[in-house]
Amino acid sequence: MTNRKNFFFSWSIGYGEETSPSLDRFFPLKRGGFRPQFLGKEFIEAGKRDNENQWWYLIKIYQKCLRSIQIYIDAPELSRRIDKYLRSETKRQKELKEKPELKLPILVDDINDEEIQNWAIVFPNCNSDWIEKKNILREELIKLFLDSSIKLSNLSKQPDNTEKISRTKKLKSSIRFAFNKLSLLGLEEIKEKTVDILCEQPWIFSNLLQVLENLSKQGYAKKSIFPVIAYYENNSLKISEYIRAVALRAVRFSAQINEYIWEKIVEYSVGGASIVEKLMATESWLYLGHLSARYVEDSHKKSISDALRNEQNNRLKKNYILILAMYDNQAMIEEIDSSDYMLKTAYDIALEGSESVQELLSNEEPKIIREKYYSTKKLGGTDGEVDLY
Repeated sequence: MTNRKNFFFSWSIGYGEETSPSLDRFFPLKRGGFRPQFLGKEFIEAGKRDNENQWWYLIKIYQKCLRSIQIYIDAPELSRRIDKYLRSETKRQKELKEKPELKLPILVDDINDEEIQNWAIVFPNCNSDWIEKKNILREELIKLFLDSSIKLSNLSKQPDNTEKISRTKKLKSSIRFAFNKLSLLGLEEIKEKTVDILCEQPWIFSNLLQVLENLSKQGYAKKSIFPVIAYYENNSLKISEYIRAVALRAVRFSAQINEYIWEKIVEYSVGGASIVEKLMATESWLYLGHLSARYVEDSHKKSISDALRNEQNNRLKKNYILILAMYDNQAMIEEIDSSDYMLKTAYDIALEGSESVQELLSNEEPKIIREKYYSTKKLGGTDGEVDLY
């Protein structure tokens, strides 16, 4: 019997209708992309007991383990997929018969960065075949992205005709496909080319927000996000304001920041060219509050206080209020005389202090989402019991 502190999972990475024949041999084809199949007694217990804190603690541990082996997936997405998988015991047992389990190293109760690093060192030794296949797959995707980008650039110089239109469509599809898969497997080798595309041919990507967020989540805010913002600062294209705004929003997903990034957030929070830019910058300020303590200066707080006094937009005023409350600067917040429920609620939270603001921002997703919009079946069926081992 395996130690119950072990984590077991298998992975299926699918390619939908755009499957590259050279990749078929590595993974089964399943629509829907990246799907974790995870078995863990701890998740079962957290789900049965409706223990939100324990559930998200486990999700964060699992997410860190995956990131340590260059598998990138958002905590809410990971939560939903694990929840869905655990609720279908028949499907789970069937898939485990079709594919062997991966062997995951044991984790101790007190998880820290050193423990995660050790886990990442041991994992490849236990699953060398899987790691080799993943690396080959990743190299194939990088090549597909870069080659398609070069071909598209060369094709753009040719005269317009029906064949060019068809080839252009296929190459754009290949670029999007490769980027989406590498968002799960790591963007390091294509981040610079992605920035070039965002600046020169942004229409290649159908979801610019997702592209920018994925770059930010993998730690490329300074080298990728802000160069895009700088490019569109003095650009007259109609899309410029939109790209600046979504890029500022993407910054909130950075796992770490530096002084340069922080100064830009402050700059756009009070001096953005539009309400939307200020909104996105202030929201990133709020979400990065736990990382920014050493960069925040009194002058930054004063600039927010001054902006609050002069601002007419209630959504932006709400963000300014919460920012000041993060640092227990309630004295800088004037009493709210407004019928706007959102604004009054922000003011009430601000009066409660910085802990209330942090609590508001700390949840990956509202509890009601798990309660009402995840599967309505109880874990393990009617009796709530699942025999994992």
